[in-house]
Formats: sequence, structure tokens, C-alpha cells
Amino acid sequence: MKPCHCYAAVPMADWWKRERRTQMGKPWKSKNKPLFVSTDGSRLKIPELAGREEELGDLKGCRIPSLISARTPEGEVIIAAADVGNEGADWGWLGFGVRRSLDSGRSFGKLQRVITLQAHHAPQDFYDWHSPFVIDPCMVQAEDGTVIAVMDMCPESMGFWKREWLEENAFMEIDGKSRLMLFDGDTRVGDRPEAQKGNCYTVREQGWVYDPEGRRTRYYMPQKHSASHGFQTLGDLYYAVGEADYLDREPPLIPEKPGEGEDIYVGNVYLSWNKPSFPRGTPEFVRKRMAGPGEQVPSDYRVLETDPAPLVAAAAMHLWMSRDGGEHWEQPVDLTPMVKRDGEGVFLGTGPGAGIRLSRQKDPRKNNRILIPVYQSCKSENSASVIYSDDNGITWRRSEENMYNCDEVQAAELSDGTILSFGRPRRPGYTPVSYSRDGGEHWVEGKATQLFVQSCQKSLIALPVDEGTEENFPWRYPEGMQKGRQYVLCSYPSGENNREDIRRTDGTISLGEVGEDCQITWKAHKKIKLEGTWETAEDPIFTNIFSYSCMCVQENGSIGLLYEALPNNCLCYTQFNLDWLLEK
Repeated sequence: MKPCHCYAAVPMADWWKRERRTQMGKPWKSKNKPLFVSTDGSRLKIPELAGREEELGDLKGCRIPSLISARTPEGEVIIAAADVGNEGADWGWLGFGVRRSLDSGRSFGKLQRVITLQAHHAPQDFYDWHSPFVIDPCMVQAEDGTVIAVMDMCPESMGFWKREWLEENAFMEIDGKSRLMLFDGDTRVGDRPEAQKGNCYTVREQGWVYDPEGRRTRYYMPQKHSASHGFQTLGDLYYAVGEADYLDREPPLIPEKPGEGEDIYVGNVYLSWNKPSFPRGTPEFVRKRMAGPGEQVPSDYRVLETDPAPLVAAAAMHLWMSRDGGEHWEQPVDLTPMVKRDGEGVFLGTGPGAGIRLSRQKDPRKNNRILIPVYQSCKSENSASVIYSDDNGITWRRSEENMYNCDEVQAAELSDGTILSFGRPRRPGYTPVSYSRDGGEHWVEGKATQLFVQSCQKSLIALPVDEGTEENFPWRYPEGMQKGRQYVLCSYPSGENNREDIRRTDGTISLGEVGEDCQITWKAHKKIKLEGTWETAEDPIFTNIFSYSCMCVQENGSIGLLYEALPNNCLCYTQFNLDWLLEK
């Protein structure tokens, strides 16, 4: 990883101060702006929400929001992110995309597809799983200014929902270093329990592949990939005919048939369905192909297709990190060997939304620590924990204990240094609570808060405490909030407030006052609805949809909110002030 510059604090622009002062005491909320949304209105339950191609390209599907307010030398940047790709379930051709705002959420730039992986077969229907994918982004900004995005990555499969297809271990330790494993046999992908994974190879220095006896083969995986292509060549495997061509440079997006003495492209290790057998001699060249409207391979999605390599990666879930200020992104880093433990199942994934950077810890060594919530696939009710970094995201550790009665979680640091977490209950009910008083290393079960929610991810943020001084500006509590007290906000689908209703509907923002032992007294609740469009939905089941969400505290004193407003193809952004939230 290249070194990052340390960003000094940037004062709030004077014009924002003036505008904020004029808004104080006045309830204010912006309209709900479709920020990630299909540009094809025929795919939307509410066609008039369709996005513009000049902003979003040919975007068809999107899910799972992440939203942060980041500081740069030029000022605040609001970074909104989501899974972008096909309109599928929790698998398929899914990548990672961002949009950035330089004016505190008034407008956003064009969609940038940061990660776009190659497919085995281009998506043809909702349940198509023939592609590796990334899902569940969770962003945070480090003390040195670097924006870190952690997400799950899975080879060609259905990920979490077909865990029996996957291998528990993806890495092997050799000489004190974790090495990615590759196998020359078959995989269980596609409901083939009898498949034998065969011999184990490992990827070592410079991407060279070593055989089971520890001898270097002619195969290698290039380690540099072009950000301008969305890192699509990640996982490509080559056979070196002479000196390797791509050890220190990016491989071509679409390799040509090799001439004499040129390396041979043999497929991608993250594709696993019907892989070829391992050749005894020189392997055959694999030709990539474009799919999409009017292309050689018909599909609604413009996708680059390729074939499996004769060696495939163990089909386990990965955590990846991409570093930079949101405009340019570096090579992803696989965090799996640092944080995943033996014997805890095939899956370790993020609690999607936003991470936190600590600043109020009694132990000063833990200030500026980065926390990302994660959860594992295990039979225990206590599957959530956090991973944390004390060096701006270079190395990571995992909390010693898990949180209680939940999987996907979000966390917030309170003014006394306590870290509060809200989990996703496994069925509609009251919100599970855990807290930590040692920087996230150990967790204590709290009393479930009286916040009835669907079984769904929710967003949790702690508000800056208004001490009543000029230094607190723009954080002035409106009437109804007590100065000096800690408050939190939670966004979630409340449904019809009963255990029989399992729909993710009726988006709610709740304001809570934190008391002793993290007991929360809820002071206000406000509904989130799209303006003037819900009545046009053809199917009443899509009325008032509100699923995954993510909030952030913005420098202008407003709260930003990015949420799923329709299943699989519409995420909306809005911002509001506390006066609006408390308005009767």
C-alpha cells in the first residue's frame, strides 16, 4: 500500500455557517433523491423514478447502502456507495460503485464503478449466480484521511445462501505467511456434494503458483490490476511460456491469442462451475467475450465473460479493502487471513453500512482505532463481532468476544467512550443491544431496547453532544433535547409493529437519549416516505418499502440518509435537521 497524506482539519465554509444559522429552529428536510436507481423505467415498480444515463450509465440493479462524511484538504466530501450490477438476490453480477458530493449533499457526481468482476455467464434472470461478486460495503475514514471500504467477496456461487457449496478455508500458512489456496479438482458449486477438490496449490511471491510439493510452476496470477477497468482482471491466471509478461504490470483486459513466446491466458480462478481438468502439458488459450445488448452473447447487462481456469480458488467469503479518498481507489487487499478463525464456518462478512473511528477512549492508544462490524455463519445466536485496525487500515485484528443475539450490526461511539451496537434480530422483535468499554475488544450484553424492528439491518449513529458553547456550532439541540446529554439516531423498517408482518416497510428515524448502562429512552420517531410516488406502485406490497439504510452526520449540521426505497434497483438519499425530527 502506498503511503497516505495526513489531512488537517478544514474549517466549515463560512457560507455554510451562515446558511446553518438561518436554518436553526426551522424544521427542514430535503426531497428524497434517487441516487442509485435503474435507468430503465420498465424495471421499476415506480417507473417515474428511473435515473438518467448521463449520471448512471446503463445501471440496472443496486442494493446495500454505505454513506460517510469524509474530510479532505478541499473540505467535506459526502461519499455514497452501493452494490451495483444485476437485479438479483444476494449473489450474481454485483460490483461496488460510488457517487460523491462536494456541496454537502446538494448534488452528486456521476456513478463511478469501482469494482466490476468478470462473469462466467452474463446474468439472464433474477436467480443467475454465474459470477463472482462483492456485496455489503462498509466505509469509514481513517485518521490519515484514507477512505476505507470493506466488503465481502465470493467466487462464482450463491454465497451465504448456499454455504454447502463453499470451502471453509481459503488460505494456508507457509513459512509464517498466509497463502491463497488453489485446487485442480472439482468444486461443490451447483449442488455437487460428491465433488473432490483435488490437489492443493498455493499462490506465493509475485503471484507465482506453487504445486503441492512446493515447486514453482509456470502458472501465475498478476498482482496489479487497472482501476480504470474496475479491477476486472482480478483472478486472471496465466501460463508463462518464457519470462513472465505480467509480474510487474497490469495484464490486458481482453488478451489476444498469444504469439510465439507470449504468455497464455488460461481463465479466472474465481470461476468454478464446470472447470476444465488440469492439463499435463501446455494449456489452451481462453478467449474472453463481451455480453450485452447487440453483443455476441445476448444479455440485458453489458458484461465481460470468461471461463474458469484449471485451478480455482477455495470458494470462501473474503473481506476486501480499497484505499483512497473516494475519487481514486487502490488495489484491493484480502483481509481474510488476518481476521477469520478456523472452525467458524465458511462465511465471515461485514455488517453493511458504516464503520467508526474512535476518538473518546480512556486509553489514548485506542483513539483513531477503526472498527468495522462483521458476522460469521455459525449455529450460535451470537455471531457478530468487530474487526479493528490501529494503523489506518494496514493490519487488522478481531474482537475477542462476540455480540449477543444478532448478526448484522452497526455501532456508534458515545461521548464517554462506550461503544454501543444495535443488531439485526433474527425475526421481527425488539432490537438487540451490546456495548464495549475497551475499544471494541470485549462486549457485554445490554437490555434489548424498546425499538420494534423487522429482521433487517439498521443504521445507528451517535450525535455530537451540544455543550452550549460556540465551539459546538452547528450542533445546537432544538427544544425537546437536553444540553450535555448523549443522543443517538436509528433508521430502520418498523413494518406494522407486529410479529406477523415480516415486510421491510415503513421507514422510521428514531431519536433516543442514552442513560446508564446504555439504556435508551426514545424521544421522537419520524417516518420516511418518497414524495408523491407510492400511490403509483402497481403492487401494494411495494408500498412504503424501506430496507437497508445508512446515516451520517454532515458538517452543515444535517443528517444524511441513504436507503433502499425499492427492492434491488432504487436507493434514495435525503438529509434533514433535528428540528424536523422533533416537529410534531
